[in-house]
Amino acid sequence: MVGRSRAWRPLLVVVAAVALALGLSACGGGGGGGGSSSTAAVTLKLAYVTPEAHPYGQAVDFFAQKVKELSGGKLAITGLPSYQAGDIALLNEVKGGSLDMGSVSAAVWGTVGVHSFDALQLPFLLTSYPLEGQVIGGDIGTEMLKGATDFGVVGLAIHEGGLRKPLG
Repeated sequence: MVGRSRAWRPLLVVVAAVALALGLSACGGGGGGGGSSSTAAVTLKLAYVTPEAHPYGQAVDFFAQKVKELSGGKLAITGLPSYQAGDIALLNEVKGGSLDMGSVSAAVWGTVGVHSFDALQLPFLLTSYPLEGQVIGGDIGTEMLKGATDFGVVGLAIHEGGLRKPLG
């Protein structure tokens, strides 16, 4: 989450490197899945349901910039904000190959039978952003991401929406 925790920055750099490796190996050197006028050898579309000004959009923009830098401009990520069909449709379109990439809330995964992210929705379990960064960027997060494989997609990183602290 850009702006709230610096813990995302190293994670996004790692994710960008993984995306570069996966993107180049999956797409080869050809035109890629995007319709961008970029001069990148491969352009991938990354959809998400929030507006670009939302922290998710800011994180996607940061990720896209890091991918561009680390690939020397050979791989580009085009953000598709405000995806209208919702998170579940977004997941299904990534799974089906209609979209290259997507960022969805951890809360949505349970609706498609993936429960490895459920703990991230519990109030008071993660009590600080440094702890959240350690969990999602460490071994626990790596194990959580394996649940995405059960759904038929590859999880690159956990793009969580913040700590849960209910008010009453």
